[in-house]
Amino acid sequence: MLPRSKLILAALTVAIALTTGVGAASANRLSVNEKRFVIDWITRAEFPEETKLSFIAAGRTVRCTVRLAGNFSSEVITKSAGTTIGSITGATIGECEGGTAAPFNETLPWRVVYVSFTGTLPAITGVTVSLVGVRVRVTPTGLPECNATTTAANPANGIFNVQATTPRSIRSLRSDETKAIPLEGGFACTLAGSGTLSGLALVWNAARTALVSMTLI
Repeated sequence: MLPRSKLILAALTVAIALTTGVGAASANRLSVNEKRFVIDWITRAEFPEETKLSFIAAGRTVRCTVRLAGNFSSEVITKSAGTTIGSITGATIGECEGGTAAPFNETLPWRVVYVSFTGTLPAITGVTVSLVGVRVRVTPTGLPECNATTTAANPANGIFNVQATTPRSIRSLRSDETKAIPLEGGFACTLAGSGTLSGLALVWNAARTALVSMTLI
């Protein structure tokens, strides 16, 4: 028979192992309270942090109001890189400065793919996603139009910024300016090679009445 001290030590070891296992399992999932969402790049006085979406290529910038409508595939999201967690089902580009832009809506839906998270578990501060399959026509003033298409190899990335206060909600989406998106079209597009996106959008539920909560489960 084991001494009492060894029995206690063994019990503690098992308890720690079980706790660690549960923590690891729970850390693999995120929960959202609403599946449908809207992403707005629109400048409004009541939301000074919000900006238009800028497409930058060859020293030119086309800056537009943009609205994307989409949905998460499930209210429970598995944190596994490369997993499709939702889709963009609607895209509208409004007024632009420095040129024009228009989505190829026939290419919808566009995939939303999980990439990674930032922060220290369990207090995540951001979730990076890729938009794959996006196709947009961009025409800078005085230049021919170019087509920008995102793929799994060359996606458009965005970071969902999660509020630190409770309830933890997605406040905004910041475009990842480091991701280059290939351009197609005439000689000028080939010469430019690629472009990047820049901007901070607000994220709402589908009715645009509340934020979408995102928590670790």
